[in-house]
Amino acid sequence: MVLIAGGTGFIGKATEQAFLAHGFKSLVLSRFPTKPNHILWNPSAPFKGDDRLSEVTHVVNLMGESIATKRWTESRKIALTQSRVETTHYLFDLCKEHCPKLTSYIGISGVNAYGYSNTITRDESDAFGTDFLSQLIQKWETAHRDFEFLPSFHMIRLGMVLSNKGGAYESLSPLLKKGLGAVPGSGEQHVPWIHLDDVSNLICFLSQQPQKSVVHGVAGCCTQRELMVAMATSLQRKIRLPNLPAFALKLILGERSELLTKSLMVSTQKIYALPFELEFKEMTDTLFKQ
Repeated sequence: MVLIAGGTGFIGKATEQAFLAHGFKSLVLSRFPTKPNHILWNPSAPFKGDDRLSEVTHVVNLMGESIATKRWTESRKIALTQSRVETTHYLFDLCKEHCPKLTSYIGISGVNAYGYSNTITRDESDAFGTDFLSQLIQKWETAHRDFEFLPSFHMIRLGMVLSNKGGAYESLSPLLKKGLGAVPGSGEQHVPWIHLDDVSNLICFLSQQPQKSVVHGVAGCCTQRELMVAMATSLQRKIRLPNLPAFALKLILGERSELLTKSLMVSTQKIYALPFELEFKEMTDTLFKQ
């Protein structure tokens, strides 16, 4: 049985379906349970327990408030950190007490762990950067390592997760449909990406591998222009507006604008060396049709 923390979100719903397709039963930790297999939890309060947890063998931790939806004020940075670090420690204590059969743990983090560069391709062994996101991910992964004693322990540093079911597509498609899409910055900055279906299947695959690893959950790196064109093409639209200047985005979004205007390239060597086949390997409009 798999226990998913963060199982009601964009990635969590797809991950649950992937495990079900592989014959697993599932439980989902949720602050607002709506289904029979949901278990109420609140990392700010004592856990009341649930007998079903005694059958859990696999845990997937997808917890963390979105880094892309609000301005990074100091209070927001605290919330982003606590929703990852403190909830992971809480999850560890919960599992330690209630999941005696646990053998496998998957922890999600991000590729924004190294700082930014237009010229350097980062691999999983590179040092953490000194910017806010890099330090956030370092703290997050340190919390994940509470589970490193398990026979199967994997951390997946995800790139931008793409699908027509949510994520960036959900927020940008209304603008693109109206012909209001525009490329941020120069458009030449690189974006590591992966399709939602490949993320959920990768999580399910790695959870069954009795080893320890850190891997980039990335199919490839495209430019911001290529990403926006592919998204617009999927909607039978074209990008006609001029690029959005980086300084304007900085004024509007603050520090968060770096997600759109700075470049990051990461290695995909480890993921392609796995005995696991990615379904989506090219940046095309097909990514946004399923």
